[in-house]
Amino acid sequence: MTGPLSHTVQHQANKGLEQFLANGPALDVALLGTPEIEAALNQWRLVLLFYAAVQHVNARLDAHGHLSPSSHAERKRKMRQVWPGEMPVIAKYEYLEMLSREARYNGWVPDAQDLAKATSILATIEHHLV
Repeated sequence: MTGPLSHTVQHQANKGLEQFLANGPALDVALLGTPEIEAALNQWRLVLLFYAAVQHVNARLDAHGHLSPSSHAERKRKMRQVWPGEMPVIAKYEYLEMLSREARYNGWVPDAQDLAKATSILATIEHHLV
């Protein structure tokens, strides 16, 4: 096995996998026809969007000379240190984290509007936290 993937590669891979899942025709139509599978796909798409944000932030923190955070709490502390003028964007990151936790651990199923909002939040994070 090769070494670990860089944060930048992981960021792109998470975004790419989310887009793959969003384009259902590439998946088995019979499988997608069940509400449980569709719900699970939406949950994991949201989780992938959050982890794309995590890897983007880690890559940018690395670029600023910071070691990769070992926890979500440490990442958020470092974000506040590196980007003190971007508190509204950091709040959106935290909101995306909360949505991801709700989907992954509490069974909440995001709908198309929720996924569009999560995608928009990721784009805002990518644009502002550089």
